[in-house]
Amino acid sequence: MLNKFFKSKKEVNKEERPGFIKGALSFLNLIIMILAIRWIVFEVFMIPSGSMYPKLYINDYVFVTKMDFGIRVPFMYKWVYGPVLPERRAITVFKDPDDSKYLIKRLVGLPKDKLVIFNDFILSLNGEKVTHTKLSDEEHKEMAVKMKQEEDSFTGFYEKFPGEEPHIILTFPDEENPDDVDAEEIAANSESFDVPDDYLLFMGDNRHMSYDGRRFGYVPAARLVGRARFIILSCDQKLVMGAGCSPLSLRLNRMGNGLNF
Repeated sequence: MLNKFFKSKKEVNKEERPGFIKGALSFLNLIIMILAIRWIVFEVFMIPSGSMYPKLYINDYVFVTKMDFGIRVPFMYKWVYGPVLPERRAITVFKDPDDSKYLIKRLVGLPKDKLVIFNDFILSLNGEKVTHTKLSDEEHKEMAVKMKQEEDSFTGFYEKFPGEEPHIILTFPDEENPDDVDAEEIAANSESFDVPDDYLLFMGDNRHMSYDGRRFGYVPAARLVGRARFIILSCDQKLVMGAGCSPLSLRLNRMGNGLNF
């Protein structure tokens, strides 16, 4: 009787084992699929700083597509195909030259581009003038309210590359338009950036508060990660331990905003 009991128990274990293994493999396949999608197709990044104001706010969660630039070998800077370079002015995620963190900035310089930069302003691109127009008082006030910043904490300008639509940059309070600055001062304090082949130059839109290419230099194209497409979630406050957004502080007016440029 006991022999029959133990025999039947072993038989049950043998019958259960394949089902357990099958379930484990299915779970493993699911994990691999999720990681593959995250690595190859898209990923969501949280904005930790204000270097891209007024386009991106702290605690914006940004949907980033990755296949725009190709397919990269996991955990390496080698590509199955690519990297395909983004358009100039694209808001882009990349790994910084120190390999310490992911950054999101605006692409301002493609390979072989020559830029002249004075303080927070790009003066010229490939010999053509980049124009700057100061925001009106009404625009400035409206932007300060949206960002919850003091009006006297920044100056805003429309920066326009030749033949392209303008984007807004922020700089120091009461900053002068470079068109109004003495030519000798500009000549003495401007810097030329000649972007090498296979490298890119990035800058934040909040120029006086941005750690960008003016400090860490050119970024190898192989370090591209993805292009920011839209804001999927946004909030003023995060949950305990930074686990996510507090439902009581959602910025509903920002969710779904496109980030084409």
